[in-house]
Amino acid sequence: MEWLLLSSLPGDSVEAVREIVEAYRKRFLIEVFFRVLKSGCRIEERRFESCHRHLSALVVALIIAWRVHSLSQIAQHEPEASARSHFEPAEWQAAWGVVNRAKPPPLLAPTMGEMARLVAKLGGWIQRGGKSYSPPGVQTLWQGLQRLSDLASAWSLSRQETCM
Repeated sequence: MEWLLLSSLPGDSVEAVREIVEAYRKRFLIEVFFRVLKSGCRIEERRFESCHRHLSALVVALIIAWRVHSLSQIAQHEPEASARSHFEPAEWQAAWGVVNRAKPPPLLAPTMGEMARLVAKLGGWIQRGGKSYSPPGVQTLWQGLQRLSDLASAWSLSRQETCM
């Protein structure tokens, strides 16, 4: 694979080139984060009468955008990490139960890679194998997390009723 990076920054040493590449890599992550904030959370569409209300909505949207973005990054870079550290039991159990209808949830939380796929499937992602495989993107993750919120609440309520 060959690629070309055009930059106005001086790249007169190997270390300077590495720093430039790292800066552009971080810039891409920031662009994805703002895409989630703008498109997923629709922060630009919000119309409030006061700055205080807009800032309150922005704080909530930033938390949501961070969660979507971090789920995407952790699933890609630490797929074997346990989902237990990022999801409540009701969340991962509900996602598992809805996506894998015929199988009961496992006793232990799935990995972050598996959890990202479960959430993405809730958001409409279709898993394809072979050469056409592509990991879940942030759009299907944010759509899946929206559904997961309601599903986890229903899962918790259904478990409380059966335990009583």
